Amino acid sequence: MPYEVRGKCVYKKKGGKKVGCTKGPIKKYLAALHAAEEDPSENIDEVILREFVRETILVEKKKKKKKKKFRGYHPEESYEKASIKDLYLDRPTPHGGWPRGPSKSYMSNKPVNVQISDWLKSMHMLEQVDSDPEVPIETRTKNGNLIFSPSGLSPGDAADVVYFYPGINKGRQSSVAKMIRSIRSKGREKSRVIVLASLEDTNFEDLKNDADSFFSDHDLTHRDQILGGFSAGSRGVKKALESPIFSQVWLADPEIGRNPESHWPDNLENVIMIYNNPGEWPKEEISADGWQNMPWLAKRIHEMGGQSQEVDDSHLDIAIKVLGLIL
Repeated sequence: MPYEVRGKCVYKKKGGKKVGCTKGPIKKYLAALHAAEEDPSENIDEVILREFVRETILVEKKKKKKKKKFRGYHPEESYEKASIKDLYLDRPTPHGGWPRGPSKSYMSNKPVNVQISDWLKSMHMLEQVDSDPEVPIETRTKNGNLIFSPSGLSPGDAADVVYFYPGINKGRQSSVAKMIRSIRSKGREKSRVIVLASLEDTNFEDLKNDADSFFSDHDLTHRDQILGGFSAGSRGVKKALESPIFSQVWLADPEIGRNPESHWPDNLENVIMIYNNPGEWPKEEISADGWQNMPWLAKRIHEMGGQSQEVDDSHLDIAIKVLGLIL
């Protein structure tokens, strides 16, 4: 019987009567029509119906094959668990504690990064322990001090420890922390753990206890112990120098203080000072009887066997330079 095809439908050429349509291949549909013609005992409607059912089943099977194997949140499906390191939860966040307080939320005294990782663990979305454990890159202690460890440091390794005192205002802890992160992002770091004090005059015993606990918790071994300070951080350095354990002491454009001879200790033989005189200090603080008698301290350091270098860099640039030399 002669037919003509229009899209997915078949019509009789004579009279234009519609025979039927299909969702499948039109050629197979025509073959079914011809099969019905060759066997008059076959009802053409039944042949078409069988072909339609068969094509529908094939189309549905193809759709199922295209479906993603895993999707949604159902527990029977599969997910790749992330690690704390993958999600950068091994370092503190800037949430909460504005402007100088610890990183925490109103719901808990835990650091925000710890709260997030604990929640992910409770949802079984985070590995409890990394398969290749490393020492965390950043840690904030209960005292508010920040500890930076070099990437790739693993339990059992040995490392130097650097105690560093920040300044105030633009030189406070958060600013110095940004300097450290920027220097380390360039990939030229030494195997040194930095303990950055929360304040310019943090008690040195708190710094040392935090460092000792960190080394003990991560099975690390002390090598050299180094002391440093920027600007007003010299207040903490002067007190820390009462402990004669440092192989090096770095001063970045330090605050000298009034009547320095009565405040600076005598053990300055390991000191390396980089400064700008008069630099950006207020003029009223630069006189011989004022706070910033840089020549006095430079001379004192040289007399005791230390080193000092005068540069033309800005106050903050000196801090970056000294941190770069330490790290």
